[in-house]
Amino acid sequence: MSPSPTKAGTVLTKTVAAVLAVATVAAARIYPIDAWLLAPFLLAYAAVLAWRPALWLFLLPALLPVLDLAPWTGWFFLEEIDLLLLVTAAVGYWRLGAAPPQARLTGFAMFALTLLAIAYVIGTARGLGMAPALDLNAFTNYLSRFNSLRVAKGFFWMLLLLPLLLRSVGLGMSAIGSLFIPGMLTGLAGVCLAAIWERAVFPGLLNFSADYRITAPFSAMHTGGAALDGYLALAVPCVALWLSGQQSRWRTGTAMLLLLLGAYVGLATFSRGVYLAYVCTLVLFGLLFLLAGRRSGRLGWGRLAGVLLLLGLAARVLDGVFASSGYRGLAAAIAVLGAAFLAGGLVRSTFSRTGSPAARLIPVAGAVALSGLSLLLSTDVVMATPLAAFKGVYGCFAASAMLFAGGAWLVFFGAIDRTAIGMLLLRSALPWMMVNAALIAQHWGGNAALPDMVLLLALAAVVVGVNRITSAPLWRIDGASVRLAFFAAVVLATAIPFSASVYMSGRFSTVHNDLDGRLDHWSEALAMMTPDWRTSTFGMGLGRYPDTYFWNNQAHEIPSTFDYRRDSGNRAENTFLRLGGPTYPRGYGEVIRMLQRVGVAPQTPYLFSVDVRHRAKQPALDVALCERQLLYPQNCLGLPVKLGGTADGLWHHHEARIVTGSQGGGAWPLRVPVQLQMSTYGEGTLVDVDNVSLIDLQTGAELIRNGSFAQANDGWFFSSDRHHLPFHVKNFVLNIYFELGWFGIAGFTLLLGHALLRSAAASVAGERLGQVVLTALIGFLLVGLFDSLLDVPRLALLFFLMLILAVLRPAAPGKRRRKRRTAPATTGEASAQTVAEVVEGAVGMHPA
Repeated sequence: MSPSPTKAGTVLTKTVAAVLAVATVAAARIYPIDAWLLAPFLLAYAAVLAWRPALWLFLLPALLPVLDLAPWTGWFFLEEIDLLLLVTAAVGYWRLGAAPPQARLTGFAMFALTLLAIAYVIGTARGLGMAPALDLNAFTNYLSRFNSLRVAKGFFWMLLLLPLLLRSVGLGMSAIGSLFIPGMLTGLAGVCLAAIWERAVFPGLLNFSADYRITAPFSAMHTGGAALDGYLALAVPCVALWLSGQQSRWRTGTAMLLLLLGAYVGLATFSRGVYLAYVCTLVLFGLLFLLAGRRSGRLGWGRLAGVLLLLGLAARVLDGVFASSGYRGLAAAIAVLGAAFLAGGLVRSTFSRTGSPAARLIPVAGAVALSGLSLLLSTDVVMATPLAAFKGVYGCFAASAMLFAGGAWLVFFGAIDRTAIGMLLLRSALPWMMVNAALIAQHWGGNAALPDMVLLLALAAVVVGVNRITSAPLWRIDGASVRLAFFAAVVLATAIPFSASVYMSGRFSTVHNDLDGRLDHWSEALAMMTPDWRTSTFGMGLGRYPDTYFWNNQAHEIPSTFDYRRDSGNRAENTFLRLGGPTYPRGYGEVIRMLQRVGVAPQTPYLFSVDVRHRAKQPALDVALCERQLLYPQNCLGLPVKLGGTADGLWHHHEARIVTGSQGGGAWPLRVPVQLQMSTYGEGTLVDVDNVSLIDLQTGAELIRNGSFAQANDGWFFSSDRHHLPFHVKNFVLNIYFELGWFGIAGFTLLLGHALLRSAAASVAGERLGQVVLTALIGFLLVGLFDSLLDVPRLALLFFLMLILAVLRPAAPGKRRRKRRTAPATTGEASAQTVAEVVEGAVGMHPA
């Protein structure tokens, strides 16, 4: 008797799980991290998934964007996320393989996905070619044929996880809202914190004029690209799910904080693609909000016009305040407008008109007295006394803001008998805040700053009184209006300083020239493709662009190169690094720098040594200790390596005693990272490097890992700081055509078009999750107008998961499945259903 389909399916999934487990062990054994550190992490992760298999929907989007160790390990073909995904798939197939699907793909989506999968298989095969050699450079260089596997794995990981996704989404696909979206928000928080740390350590949080591009935890940006930009476009719209509808206070507060962080980081990228994505996302959400308001009858055209007019005036006036009063004046002005918004929403409340005429004079007297105190504390005489520790007008403004906040708390959350006290505090604090804001403007920008601030204060007074003079209030103080006001404040507080920066102005002043350059680059990419029907139909192959550019670029340049080699010479099977200088038509240009992070200390002596061999008339080896995260070295200490002019082909030993300056200084966590960088320049220059060493002369400790290159790229990473065209097509659609041809374009168009139409229909119907998915996909595509994004596997996986979520539908119950539910559930099935219920109950999230 043949086994039943259920038993056969169970055997198959258990077999797949066992194979994946073996692959995990094999990959972990060769991965260049100590097993005593790696094994406990992977085992703990596996134990969590064995306990609650569906938690991978939360953990993967939370970990994928932040778990990037390539700058430390040097490995970017086999990454830590691959180990994580192997464990996820192994445990998932073991625990969930026999469970019935809780969601399904539409028939059209299955057809489109099948076409795309075939295109990826063909593209991978064409990229690999005929059995490429497994040498030292197979998995260390983008010029390798195996780069096809690196680029392809984002899509194939999605296919491997798809059966688990169908069995993990929960009844009614509730786990998308209770697990996947919180996971995306957790990952966004990690990326934002990493980006803020990088800006704090390097250009400074408020330095918007420095030519510095943050990379956050995305090591793929070592050759440019837009990994961070694309991720922000995907993740930031997820905040909207926690900002809309009936949400708990902690979720609303968390979403507001993430919105502020996401806005700051997005603007701090100085990427015009991110700006375009943010603006279009904002417009799309605004249109959906308007549609929902019109349907419910809560949002009339008059109210909408009034609110938009006030917002426009606020933006214009705040821009003037920032120009004359700086960040301090802008912060005070936004705080005053926020307080006016709250006070304006209360003017029609019954308790706002209670009390005798004499009692109404109390807040006026209080405001006058407190304002007089601010004027006194801001004088030069008082500032010369110990009272200066109070920070004068800044301390007064903080006190007035806290007084207003205390009054607002009593009004909204206090007992009924304390409402009058809260109103008294509000009425006293708001005029005091306005006086303090004017004093801050005068203190920062002199008398010339007062007109702009006075105009702002007049607008705040209008905001307070506008609800009294209109027939119907423009807004009421409720959760929706407060969230909308906070959203507007975040947009204004971040957009105004960035738009006024010199670097931002420079970025937008070169839009026309940059677009012309990008069009030329796209034309060149098409011209480099092999002119035959196979290439136009199936593409050049996945991951083939860097190799194609190196050999066929129309600019007649030879980019800088590196590779690992072995020679037998006097050192049997000696491994070394070969650096090749670039050749540019203009005679000079960007080089590739080999990097390794080193833990140097300031004002400390070190002994640097290196063996060098060259075959060039004018060799050059540039070695330095530089403060850098990934791109853009600064505060460099050159390590002298003077190469002779004789190209004798022999190894020569060089060493030098150096003393660091400020490199490696600073207290944790703001200690600036230091990296050893090596590069060569000059047309046709080939320099071989071996036995790199940096010894701490105080402790005798060796700071360089794998200085002999015996393990090839272990510990060594590389960067092309500013010349990115040799690595990226710089357009999402053109990149697909270059790698997969018209066949791949057809598969992508069908699947992506189906996902957009489905999510658009759900958005118009008012489904919040559909709105999030729609705006995320559109934002990602807008960033992709000027950058290739699918060559970053972790980003490609998140995009494909979001794409699949758009075409998922709850599984049809069917008679057989209903009958099965009456029987005791298997452990895996029960866990998959229970975890969504447990987490959903904990966060209070309900499916949209």
